[in-house]
Amino acid sequence: MANTASAKKQQRSNERRRLRNRLHIGRARTEVKKAREAIASGDVSVASEAVRLASRWLDHAASKGSIHKDNAARRKGRLMSQLAQLAANPPAAVVAEPARPAKTVKAKAEKVAKAEKPKAAEKPAKKATKAKAEPKDEKPARKPRAKKTE
Repeated sequence: MANTASAKKQQRSNERRRLRNRLHIGRARTEVKKAREAIASGDVSVASEAVRLASRWLDHAASKGSIHKDNAARRKGRLMSQLAQLAANPPAAVVAEPARPAKTVKAKAEKVAKAEKPKAAEKPAKKATKAKAEPKDEKPARKPRAKKTE
């Protein structure tokens, strides 16, 4: 905890800066995530627009000092290389997986009946355990140590 007036003031200004930085960093992170999702979807035009927006917000965060300019450049470069790879090798048409057959009415009824069974009927009652004959020998309580006097 800050003690002097100047340290308290510095703490307040640090908190303001932290909140401002979180805004810039959070927006940039969101746009980068959207760009990665757009690249994963395989649509080149949507992906290029998303990468452009992510690049813009990374530059904005770097210009405000929320992140280092080299950090922004590295992240933009990675997005651009992923976009270039997508543009060079567009994915083939996506083949839809065959739908799984729906569960039968009989299977659903069995599941419901199984869930309704009482728990006591499933498990036998536990046997009563014998009480212990003798308690174990307990150690006597220790005496407090005497203080050394010199």
